[in-house]
Amino acid sequence: MPYNLGKEYESKQALDIYLQEQTAVLRECSRILKNSGSLFWQVGAFVDKGMLIPLDIRFFPILESCGLIPRNRIIWARQHGLHAKKKFSCRHETILWFTKSDSYKLNLNDIRVPQKYQNKKHFRGNRKGELSCNPDGKNPGDIWMFRNVKHNHEEQTIHPCQFPEDLVARIILSR
Repeated sequence: MPYNLGKEYESKQALDIYLQEQTAVLRECSRILKNSGSLFWQVGAFVDKGMLIPLDIRFFPILESCGLIPRNRIIWARQHGLHAKKKFSCRHETILWFTKSDSYKLNLNDIRVPQKYQNKKHFRGNRKGELSCNPDGKNPGDIWMFRNVKHNHEEQTIHPCQFPEDLVARIILSR
């Protein structure tokens, strides 16, 4: 999706025009999405004259108006990026996960991450001594820590806003 930041690969538009265009795209996405399908929509923020509007707030009702059901608001946190001078530096983007119906799938076993405490066991009760965690790993949760792809990164291609392969793989494998 275009970021609407006025970079060399796009022209910046007024927020209302940008949202109208994105609404048309999302309506078409919803129309062709399978009943069991999911839509992951990554959004950043609209910045104008020092003002910052988190776009997930604006996209939530748009996605719902397309008949989609909210499942998660995922925060992609990253350590590096541009440094702001008159506000806190932005170190996250938002990925909205919506589904077409309640018959969606989440393949949690394909995206598990390591447990903080491996082999943790119940210490009392009738399950004392049994594992209290899944030995295959835990649910990754809704805050994802992936580094961003910038110059000198081994994954870098010519795309100006490339996503880390691990982030994309998690989304694809979750389906």
